[in-house]
Amino acid sequence: SQNTTPEEYEYECVSMAAACGASVVSKYSQFPIFDDESSQIATLNVHCGLGFGRMACVHVGNDFSRREYLVVGETIEQVSESCNAASYGELAASPEAYDILHPRNTDQASSGLHKPRLPRKPKIIASRNKLSGIKKNPYLKKKPSTFKKKNFSIPFDHMSTASLRCFQKLLSFYVHPVVAADEMTRPPNHACTANIKVIQERHRAEAELRSVYTLFIHPIITAELTNDPRKDREMFKLLDDILNLVTTIIDSFKGHLRQFIVDDKGVVLIANFGLRGSISPNMGVERVLPAARKIHNILQNEFKIDNFIGVTLGKAYCGIVGGIKRHEYAVLGPSVNLAARMLTMPNHPGVLIDNALRQDTAQWGNFHSFPPLIAKGYTNPVPVYQPLTAKEAQWGKINPKFVGREDEINKVLEIATQMSETEGPAKMFFIWGESGSGKSNFLVKTVDITRRHLIALKKNVIVTRYIGNDENSFVPFSLFRSIFLDLIGGIESDVSSTVSHCSRAETIASLQNKDILSISRHTECSLAPTTSRPDELFKEICDELGAPPVLQQIIGYHLLGHQDNVVIQKNAPILSEIVNFMSKIFVYVTQGSDLVIVALDDFHQIDDLSLKVVQNVFETGQNILFVCGSRPIDQHFLHVEEDFWENITGEQKRCGRFYELELGPLNRDEIKQMCAMALSCKSNNIDENFANDIFHHTSGMPYFASQLLQHCMKNCLYSQLDTNKIGWGGKDSKDKLKFSTLDELLLKRYDDLDDFVRKTLHLALVLGSGFTIGEIVDLSEQTMVFHDNAEGGHADFIHRSLDVAVKEGILDEIVASVQDKNINFGMQNLSLFNHAISFKAHDDDEVYFNCHVVKHFRFCNNIWRQRISSLLLDSYKRDIHMHAARAIEVRQGNIEDSDYQTKLRLFCHLKESDNKVKAANLALDIGKSFVHLGLHSHSVHIYNVALDMWRKSRHDDAKDSSEGDIGGFRAEVLDSIEASDLVVMIKIKTALGQALGTLTDKKESVKAFEDALSVLKQTPVGAELKDRSIVFPIYSGLFFLLKYGGFAMVDPSEEKEYELVLVSNFVAETKLHGDPVHYSRALAMLGEFYGRQGQYEKALGCHEKLKGVYDVDKHSA
Repeated sequence: SQNTTPEEYEYECVSMAAACGASVVSKYSQFPIFDDESSQIATLNVHCGLGFGRMACVHVGNDFSRREYLVVGETIEQVSESCNAASYGELAASPEAYDILHPRNTDQASSGLHKPRLPRKPKIIASRNKLSGIKKNPYLKKKPSTFKKKNFSIPFDHMSTASLRCFQKLLSFYVHPVVAADEMTRPPNHACTANIKVIQERHRAEAELRSVYTLFIHPIITAELTNDPRKDREMFKLLDDILNLVTTIIDSFKGHLRQFIVDDKGVVLIANFGLRGSISPNMGVERVLPAARKIHNILQNEFKIDNFIGVTLGKAYCGIVGGIKRHEYAVLGPSVNLAARMLTMPNHPGVLIDNALRQDTAQWGNFHSFPPLIAKGYTNPVPVYQPLTAKEAQWGKINPKFVGREDEINKVLEIATQMSETEGPAKMFFIWGESGSGKSNFLVKTVDITRRHLIALKKNVIVTRYIGNDENSFVPFSLFRSIFLDLIGGIESDVSSTVSHCSRAETIASLQNKDILSISRHTECSLAPTTSRPDELFKEICDELGAPPVLQQIIGYHLLGHQDNVVIQKNAPILSEIVNFMSKIFVYVTQGSDLVIVALDDFHQIDDLSLKVVQNVFETGQNILFVCGSRPIDQHFLHVEEDFWENITGEQKRCGRFYELELGPLNRDEIKQMCAMALSCKSNNIDENFANDIFHHTSGMPYFASQLLQHCMKNCLYSQLDTNKIGWGGKDSKDKLKFSTLDELLLKRYDDLDDFVRKTLHLALVLGSGFTIGEIVDLSEQTMVFHDNAEGGHADFIHRSLDVAVKEGILDEIVASVQDKNINFGMQNLSLFNHAISFKAHDDDEVYFNCHVVKHFRFCNNIWRQRISSLLLDSYKRDIHMHAARAIEVRQGNIEDSDYQTKLRLFCHLKESDNKVKAANLALDIGKSFVHLGLHSHSVHIYNVALDMWRKSRHDDAKDSSEGDIGGFRAEVLDSIEASDLVVMIKIKTALGQALGTLTDKKESVKAFEDALSVLKQTPVGAELKDRSIVFPIYSGLFFLLKYGGFAMVDPSEEKEYELVLVSNFVAETKLHGDPVHYSRALAMLGEFYGRQGQYEKALGCHEKLKGVYDVDKHSA
């Protein structure tokens, strides 16, 4: 009314709300609930809060699927605080509402006799039995109330059926999809009934108890009103975009969005899978987890909104709640409460699931355990897990018990932030750490914190990661194969936008026009409308960058494994061309980002060709930060060029492009914090003596401390003291802790394992840093004895043993689907990914899943590998390697047709099994394949590794340890070898000389050829060789270098004599071999030499011999 003042209107509104709240607590506190037999079965209780302030109501959503009517404003938080201040049966008012209900006397206020009566905290104004804070209307004396309730009505009488249907459709967007689907399918002439019992009966019939998946989605944004209309409109638009995004994804995965609300806890969206009309097979793996991860990744990477998601599975009531005039569709149950509770989890990784869902989605495979939650409806704390893709699990899991290193993390964070602000050259941050210093945990934590920080700053950040290992150090470009497939969408990564950067509207539109359900969970970050296959995208990139076909074939071979498409070229591209183009590809797929973070763990085990690309990208790239972790350089050789390393540790370090730090031990307070996290208490609850003992015993080394605490927990060496602090459990508890080294502690844990588990770990050790379940099962068949009546067979024994090793923290388990072929698990043959396995979902489950997935395992820490290896006899390890090699040969069939990664793996096993001849012949084949690809340096490396099998170790204190050697081998070795050994040694020496000559290392090439001749002449079995053809390539190589090498092989004064000896020996070898063609060629060369020297009689003598040997009819082409 025009006669109503603002104060009167405010009072009318607040007093009516207060009266309503008072009525609610009066009528419904301790409200009895009866069953059909009039027996009381429950009591309901209620408490209310009242607030007053500025609010806004806004419609969000779209015009074709879902809408919500949101209320935002300061009053929401007031109501929450007031409600929390009220006990059951009470109504509390916020200070703002209380001030409206108790206006000050104007005269008194003006005279200054009374101070403002605004309470600091909410105040109880009504309870179940009385109204203590609601007074009579102070404005009533002035004039009667003119506040009237307004009624709104919409005339339908003159609307057509089509208009009514349209209006009904519009209204359905505000209703739960299950209800909307039911109502929209009713016939047009369906009559609405006013019979209450009929309506109630229908609601009751449609209610269900079913197992449903529940998602609570919490975007971390501030949904508050400001005094700036422009900012408020931006906030409303953001809420609208969030709803549209989540609705689009949930709908595409055939789920239902139940609610979108803004309350005191912030913005929350609730979704369900498994309700009526949305059931499908394998929902957890194929729909629920992919949908949750997609929502999380797009909100975080595209919208730049950090967010937490909790996902659960459990029985719930699904149906209508409320009365006839006001009701809604709800999903109620303990699992729903648990999903909400997960949002408050400390160190939330983004997506968390409960144990029931983990068991249901065992096929997903990779889950990282978090501390359990205490939630309503659950007797015991509920285990909570983070679902990980194979790539994430391979890189490493964020340790929720990580402590310390704040200064080091902040240093990396500062550099990354500065680089993201302005365009600049690439930088490198090196972290050195001894084994057990927590280097890998530090890298994982630092990269995650940095990524989240940059996303919060609205930066476009790309993160790609790789872990080096000893097996892949042989494989050319193994690092960039993994990174390339990561970046272009072959697997899921943390790429915010690898090809294009979209606005929020463009992102939503792209998703609405895309069949999201058809997208693999390993490509869920890719939003650009490009081809889905990595090889097709690779072809597009190569065409865009103008790569020659030959270069495309070679690089495609290394990056995508296109072995069938590689055509052997006489002149393969030079290595620099391959490296440069790989660098261009990397820059191309990361362009447009504010910062690219390349995290490289175990840098010392990355192959040298990948490091050449790293060097090239570092020298030419912009806004790229390499974060590298490695063992100390004085303990491990880095495969980087010496000039490059001197440059970055010198000039580039002074210019601020290279940083390094060494991870030392944790301090006393950090070890105490680690104790508290391990024992699930606060730091001030840890006894000082307990923390000091752990610190002094481990010298602050994180891995040693964590293992020691695990030992304490496993053996119950701690207890609560009289001081209520946690300390040693008894007089001898501390004595049981006394292990002088980490090795002793690990040995004790190893000894406590079952014999079968230990034997399984022996096989795992030999298979390398990473292996598949198929490999170890195949190997166990050849090396382990099983009882015929063993339950489940030997495969089940291996599964159980590996499970024990995983639980003990010795191995990590990673599960990959057949689409994860680019995951780096060592040099596994890609055909192993076609091995379908059966495995238990959980220890307590009776159901086995037959999944087209591969389980991979790797040692959690290299310390375990070293410890176990030191215990095994060399002969025992050789036997296992022999069986491992045999298993590969059986599985591959024709090894000649295998890719070089498989051949390398087989070579390693043959070499370690001491099968020198077979290993060396395979090395020859591998080296030739490298030469055809232009990778001559790799062929040199594999040849030298093969020759090392015959080389004996020398003492460092010897003055000249090579003195007396023949071609690099000890005389006693050559005296003892057989002819087959000698033949392959000569062949490798020859191939080594050829490869070195191609690398322009001419002097080393000559030395390799001459060493081969020396070995042949001075080895006893050399004279017995009938087939002398192995020496012909040696002489050919020496003759070529002598004539065209461009350097003096010998003193100029001795050159003629050297050539004469060389060609004479060649003649002798060909004559001994007995092949007239080769002998004729050698005689011709000798005659040509004599002719050049003017010794014509000798030249004619060679010609006469040649006529007696060479038959034109027989020997001409």
